[in-house]
Formats: sequence, C-alpha cells, structure tokens
Amino acid sequence: MTRPDYRAELSIRGNAAASMKAETVVFVGLSDETCSLFSRQIPASLSKRIDSVDEAEKLHGLMRATKGQALFWGYDKLAYGLLTALRQQRSIHFVDKPSPSIPISSPSGHWVFCETGDDHAQVVAANYAHSLDAGLCLIPGIDRRQAETILESFYSLYDLHQPVAEALERLRQRLRELTGPLPSGEIRSATFITKSLPLGVAFPEFPSTHLMLYPQLGVSMLGGFVAEQDDKLGIGCAVLVDPKKAEAPEIEAAADELKSRRIFVRGYVGPAANVLDVSRMVELFPYDLLVIATHCGDAPGWRWTYEFADSSGKPRHLEVDTAIGVALSDCDDDKVLITQLYNFVSLDGVSWHDPDRESKLVVGAAIVDFTARIDELEPVLKTPVDRVHGAAVLQMHDNNYLPIPRAVAGHGSPVILNNACASWHRLSETFILGGARAYFGTLYPVTVYDAEPVTTGLLGKHFGKPLPVALWASQREAYGVNSHRCPYVMAGIFPQRLRTKFRDVPAETVKTLLQTARQYKRQLKNEVGLSEKTKEGIKDTFEYLEREAKGLYERWISPRNIANPPANPTRHN
Repeated sequence: MTRPDYRAELSIRGNAAASMKAETVVFVGLSDETCSLFSRQIPASLSKRIDSVDEAEKLHGLMRATKGQALFWGYDKLAYGLLTALRQQRSIHFVDKPSPSIPISSPSGHWVFCETGDDHAQVVAANYAHSLDAGLCLIPGIDRRQAETILESFYSLYDLHQPVAEALERLRQRLRELTGPLPSGEIRSATFITKSLPLGVAFPEFPSTHLMLYPQLGVSMLGGFVAEQDDKLGIGCAVLVDPKKAEAPEIEAAADELKSRRIFVRGYVGPAANVLDVSRMVELFPYDLLVIATHCGDAPGWRWTYEFADSSGKPRHLEVDTAIGVALSDCDDDKVLITQLYNFVSLDGVSWHDPDRESKLVVGAAIVDFTARIDELEPVLKTPVDRVHGAAVLQMHDNNYLPIPRAVAGHGSPVILNNACASWHRLSETFILGGARAYFGTLYPVTVYDAEPVTTGLLGKHFGKPLPVALWASQREAYGVNSHRCPYVMAGIFPQRLRTKFRDVPAETVKTLLQTARQYKRQLKNEVGLSEKTKEGIKDTFEYLEREAKGLYERWISPRNIANPPANPTRHN
C-alpha cells in the first residue's frame, strides 16, 4: 500500500478473488484504511477480518474437518509441515522446536522445488503441491547477485568467445550445485518456485516450469488454475506480432496452425507492428494467446544522478540507469509518448546489488520518496551508458518497445510466447506481473531454425498437452534428445494446456471491448482529484477500445458480413 500505484495492487487482488468466485475473503492483520479500500472491490458479505491469532476461531466455519491428533511443527521448514498436515487432514500448531528436513514424497511423480528464505512462498508451495499430489523439496535460497551473474552469463552466451556447448554445460552444472541434490527416485516433471533463476534448464531430462517468488506468486498461480476450469473456453483469440525486423517464418506457421483449429487470429505485421499500436494491444485488447517474433536486447541509455532530501530530512545521493521506449502519437504529429525504465545502481555510494547492502546502508524512505517525486526531481548529472541492464526492449517496425504493462489483455490471463532473443530477461516477471498465466521466453539468442519448430510444436503436434510437456517435447524434437541447446523456458503452473472451443469470438471480443470502455468512462466521471494527464490517458484508452470494437463489428458482425459470410469459417484478421 506504500506504492504510488496502490490502486493497481487492490485491483489485482480484487480481480483474483472475483476470478476464482471466492465465497469468503479473509483479511489478516490489515489496517482499517486498507480494509476500507478493499471494500470497494470485495463486498462486506464475502469478507472476514482477523487482527490477531486469538481471533482465528472466526474461521471455524471455513476450516475442513481434521482427523487424529494435531501436528506440532517448528517455525522453520513450514512447507513440509503444512503439506504433511494437509495430506493427513490434521490441524497444525507451531512450537519452538526444530523441524524435520526430509522432503515429502510424490505419489504422482511431479515434484515442487521451492527456494527457502520466504515463508509466504512455502505456504503457497505446500498448497500447490497438495493440489497436484506432488512431492515437495526445499532447496537453498540463492543470493540475488549470484543469480544475476548467472543470468547475465546466459544472456551474453555468444559474447564469451568460447564454445557454446561447453559454456552451457558449465552453467547447468552451476545451477545443479545451487539446487543441491534432488530426491532419489523418479522425477517425471517439476515446478521450480524460485526468486529469478530458471533452474529447470539444469535438468533437461524431465519437463519443468517455473513460478517466481516475485511478483504476485499466489495471484499468478491462481490465474493458471482458473483458466483450466470446465467453464473456461480456452484459446479463442490469438494475436501475432511480426515487425519484419527479423526473419520470422514461425509467424506464418503459427497462423496456419491456429486457423486449422478455428481460432480467431489477429496480426500486427510490418508497419502495423508499431510501438503505439502494439503497446495498446498488449495492455488493452482481450486476447488469449500472444506470439511475438522480433529482436530483443538491453538498450543503451543514461546514468542519472539525483541529490535530494528524503521525507526524514536526510540528504540522499541516488544513481539510476534509465532506458526509454518511444511511440509516435496517432493524434498529434508533434507528440511522442515515452515509456521510461529505471534501474537502481547505487544509493549514498553503496551499490544497490551489494550482497551486504543492508549492513552498510539504511534505505529508509529514500526509494519511496524518489518514486513519489520522480516528475519534479532533476538529475544533477547525466552520463551515457552502452547498456541499461534489464531494459529488454523489443524492436517494433518504428522504434523500440519497452514493455512495462500495468495489465495485459484487458486484465485477462493470456499465454505469451515471446520468440525474441533473450526474452526471458525481465520480461518474464513483467508479463506475469501484468497477469499472464503462462510465459515462454528465451535465455539466449535463437534463430529461425529454433523458433519455427518450437512454435509449431507448441501450437500443432503438442497442442492440448500440459504446456511444460509440450515445450519439453518440442525442444527435444527441434534440437535432439542429447543436444546442449534448450533456450526456451516457461513460467506458469504445470497443469495448464492450450485448448479451444469454437464460438463467435468477434462478437465476444466486441462485447468485452465495449464493457471495458464503459468502465473507463465511469472512472473518468466518478473519480475525483484526477490529474489532467491521468484524465487524458483514460480518455485515450476508452477511445481506443471503442475504435477497436467498431472496426471488429464492421468487418465481422455487420449485416453485410452476416448476409455474405467469408468462405473460410475461420475468422482471420
């Protein structure tokens, strides 16, 4: 709630509760102000509030019946205790004693590996493993700076001036060392719950996927489960993006595979794949599947130095690297729209990535204050840098697109396949934070010889299989069972698939676009104290949604098209 965009945080959680049709929402240890703000999203009739452990009896009506004696567990290894209690249907009580460190076995052959260091993640991991009848193994927490170094080695793989196969094998071996020994016995598949590292690439012998501790672990997990419920219709609308900046035969192949399954396909090709239109589409258009083919990489930028006093009066010296994405306005030839990314470098002379930062530096309110005042602060020094780490821009037909969507697919939950080189870098977290239920990206450069067979495998031969299995099989077929190459990595829960049911997608899409436009109009009418910049943004948004709805209606739903339907029943835009 200290974030400037706290309303988005409220919406994300409110939408998650609505998507799972929650019968009860429990607020634990939240302030009066926070509960009041949530009341706008979650009706009082659905909510219960707990302010202390002593009030837990309020949940008695929600708790499942337990069997046998209570399980007494220590305050560490929470995941093991919770999964044991869930399987044995016993209540659990925490006491001051050591906890057993033995992994929990897997009846199904699927295993969940969770990094330690985050108690909330262990709670989620135990419930996830229980839902899949999976085993559970806690692995050592991995230092963030160490993880960034390994990721950087993947991204710069072809700049190391050494045999790629040998470099990949060393990286895999390093990941195996960090993971530690896995449980003995058969591992048929796995989910890695990790801070940032794609640990599954170290184990090409079985299919795997990843869930990130940050951002929104529980919410992103929920999106995948909700999408697999019987009342969900699967993939109805797919969007393909090809700015023609690289050879991309996988786009045409994807279109053919999707059309054969009677999926509505919308294409952004060549000049149509410009920054403005693609960025609007990514955030606002209600698609179920997005396939991108272009170049990706960290852009050059500037190192800006700020000097300011924080809210406590303490003088601060902050260095940030910044990269920008540029879109040309469609309503004013003299206007450009700028997206800006900030990467913290140092605060008061201490590197932001120093593993001992906490012992050397009191951050206090410095970052919160900087974020709140970012529009009014002016840097005292600007220095060009060749690369802003983590920028990960996508080349569109006109300029660089810097994806930082507040939401994707109109607050939907799409599957995203990003065939751009090194597209795992930052973008996996970014798109999952935006609401994607599954994301496929690459760890290092790929060619047309990679992208086309993997894409056609996912959307063709292996359509309908669990997504990690489909990706695993597609890569084995593309590169060979014993190949060192395995560039694609997945984020998202394991038991989700690509599936579809034929329906009138254009009509559904028009309805959704108009409903969303009305919501933005109500926001503009009812919200007080909005800045002129915010009002202008809301107006641009609902006008875009209405234009898209009008275009779809005129092409696919108007009386002319109903009287003379296209010869091909598959609607392809």
